[in-house]
Amino acid sequence: MYDVTGDLLNWDEIYSKLKRIDYGGVMRSFAGKFEFTRAARDVIRNDFLKKGIASAPKLIWEERNDEWAWEEVFNYVLDISSYSDDGGVLSISAIDDSVESIIKANKGTQYEYSVDIIKEVNNLLYDGIEMSESVNWQVSGNSIDGSTDVDVPISAKLGEQLFPLYVGSSEQNVGNRFLIGDTPPGFILDNPNSYLIKSISSGGMEMHVDMTVQIPAGKYFSISLRRYYKDTDKHDVLARSGVETGDVNREVRLSFNGGLYMEDGSYLIVAFLSTHNFTIRIPSNTIFTAKWYSRVKPVNIDVVSPVKLLNRVLQSMNSGKEGLIGEIVFDGSDRMNGCKLVAAESIRGISSAKMYTSFTKFCNWMSAVFGYVYEVDGKTIRFKHRTAFYEKEVAIDLGGDVSEFNGNMVSSLIYSRVRAGYDKQDYDSVNGRDEFRFTTEYSTETTLTDNKLDLISPYRADVYGVEFLVQRRGEDTTDSSSDNDVFFICTQYVSETNTTPEGIVIRSSRHELDRSIGIVGVLSPDTMFNVMYSPRSFLIANKCFIGVSTNKLSYASSDGNSEVVIDGVSEKDAFVIEKNKALFMPFEVTIETNIQDFPSNRKGLVRVKNDGYVYSGYIEEAETFHGKSKSNGYKLLVNEIVEEK
Repeated sequence: MYDVTGDLLNWDEIYSKLKRIDYGGVMRSFAGKFEFTRAARDVIRNDFLKKGIASAPKLIWEERNDEWAWEEVFNYVLDISSYSDDGGVLSISAIDDSVESIIKANKGTQYEYSVDIIKEVNNLLYDGIEMSESVNWQVSGNSIDGSTDVDVPISAKLGEQLFPLYVGSSEQNVGNRFLIGDTPPGFILDNPNSYLIKSISSGGMEMHVDMTVQIPAGKYFSISLRRYYKDTDKHDVLARSGVETGDVNREVRLSFNGGLYMEDGSYLIVAFLSTHNFTIRIPSNTIFTAKWYSRVKPVNIDVVSPVKLLNRVLQSMNSGKEGLIGEIVFDGSDRMNGCKLVAAESIRGISSAKMYTSFTKFCNWMSAVFGYVYEVDGKTIRFKHRTAFYEKEVAIDLGGDVSEFNGNMVSSLIYSRVRAGYDKQDYDSVNGRDEFRFTTEYSTETTLTDNKLDLISPYRADVYGVEFLVQRRGEDTTDSSSDNDVFFICTQYVSETNTTPEGIVIRSSRHELDRSIGIVGVLSPDTMFNVMYSPRSFLIANKCFIGVSTNKLSYASSDGNSEVVIDGVSEKDAFVIEKNKALFMPFEVTIETNIQDFPSNRKGLVRVKNDGYVYSGYIEEAETFHGKSKSNGYKLLVNEIVEEK
C-alpha cells in the first residue's frame, strides 16, 4: 500500500459519474484520467514491467466525511491498457467498476453449458398438444383429354372388389393414431392387408366422402364405404349407393359426412360390385378425406431455472471464478414463478444436451418478456421490474440552487411503432399456422419520428416449435437451425404421495405444463400452453416504459395467428396505458448545481426549481468532481412539471 496523494498532478479533473443503464439501475463509475509522477509513477511502471498486461494496480480514493474521518469513496483497478508514459508523467485510467467492466467485456459472448450440470432435480412431464392430422385420397384411373375428370375401367367379377384409391396428400406429425394406405383393384378376399385407413389405437375421427360415379346405360353397379373390425369379417356399411341395369338415372353418389369411432385394429375400405365390363367416370370435384387429432405420448424433459442459468453465465464471464451473484426478484405471478428454460437438444432427447446463451440474450429476454432490467449492487447483479428503479420519493431537493438549466425533448424515446414477440419460425406442417407467438406490430399513431421499440425475445416460447422437436426424438441427426435455441415454458409444480399395497410410501414430484389461462382461436384450446407469453403480454410487462411515448397502441399486423383471444381479450384489441403509469416524460433537463453530494437514494426523484416551475425527475446521468469544489451536473428524466406556488 502506497500513499500517492502528493504524486497526482491533475486533481481538478478527477470526477465520478452516475449513469442509468438501459433505463434501469443507476451505476456509479469513475471518469477522468490520472496523471502520476514521482513515486506513484514508479510503482505503476514497475508493476507493469513485472506483470505485463496482467498488471492490475488498485487505486483507493478516500475523503473526509462530516465527522472529519477518512471514508473510502471508490476502490478501482487501474486500466493497464490505457497506460501512457512521456518520461515524466504517467497517465492511466481507472476501470469504471470491476463488475461493470466484466459485463461490458463479456456480455455478448455465447457460452455453452451441459444441461446435466445445471438442470433442476424435477423434470417437466410434457404431454403435448393435440395435433390436427388428415389424409386425402384420389381416385386411381385414366386421365381424359380436355377434362379434369377420371375414367376407371371396371371388370366384371363374381365377388366384391376394392375400389381403386390412393393417398394424394397427408398431414401426419405424431402418427400414433392411424395407418393410411392405398387400395389397389382386386377381390377384397385376395387383399386382406389393404385398407384406406386403419386404427392403431381406439378413438374418433371425421370422415368426409362425396363421390359421384357416372355409369353407362344398362349396366349394374353398386359401391359402399365399409368399416371392418380387427381380425374378423364383421363389418358395418357406412354408406351405399348403386344402380340397376334398367334405371334411368345413371349417376351413383357415395356420400358420408360425420364422425366415426374406430376401435383398435378397425379399418375402412370402399367396395364395389359389377356384373359387366365397362368404364365409369369420376368427376374431379370428388371429396375423400379423413381428419383426426393425435397427441404424443408423455415424455420427460430436463429444465433449468432462470436464476441457475444467470449464475452460470456470470461465473463464465468472471473467468470461471465464483464471486458474482445473480438474483431475480420474482413478482409472485405464475407467469414468472413457473417459468423454466429448456434447451432445444433436451426437448429432442439428445444425450449430453447443451444449452447456449449469452448475458446479452438473457438480459434481452428478461426485458422483453417480463420488463426486468438489472442493477449492480457490490458483487450482486440483481434483476427487478423496471418500475422498481423509479420511486416517487424525493431523494434530493435542489431548490433554485442551479447555475445552468437546459430542457429538451428526447426524440429517441418517441416511437411510431412497437414490435413485440419473437422471431418468426418456419414449420413443415400446416399445424404451424396456428402458432401466435411470433412478432406482432403495433402503431402508436405518432408522426413525430420513425423510431421503433423492439420487445423481441431471443428465447423461444412457440408451442409448435417445442412439439415438433419432441416428435423428432430418436433422430440422430442435428439441425443447426434450431438445436442451439433456448425455449421457455410456464410450468406448475406437482407433488404426489402414494402408498403401495405393502404400505410403502412413495413421494414424487415433477413440473407439468401450465394450462390455467383460457384461450380461443386455436386448434386445441384445452391442450394449448404458454398462453401467458403472447406478444400482448410483453406490452403489459413493459407498459410503464411504453407509456413514456404513447398512451395507446393499435394493432397493425402479426407474423402468426392473430385471431386468438386470451382470457377474453383479443390480441388485436387496442392497448391502452393509463397516463399515470408512465415512468417519466420524453423530456430531460440538464442542470448544474453547487450542492455537492449525490443523493443516497438513486431511485428517487431529484427536484429543482427554475423560471417559476418545479421539475421532478430521475437521474439519467450525474457527475461530481473530487479534487476540487466544482458544480455538480445532473441530467434528469423528467417525471413531472408543475407551476411553482
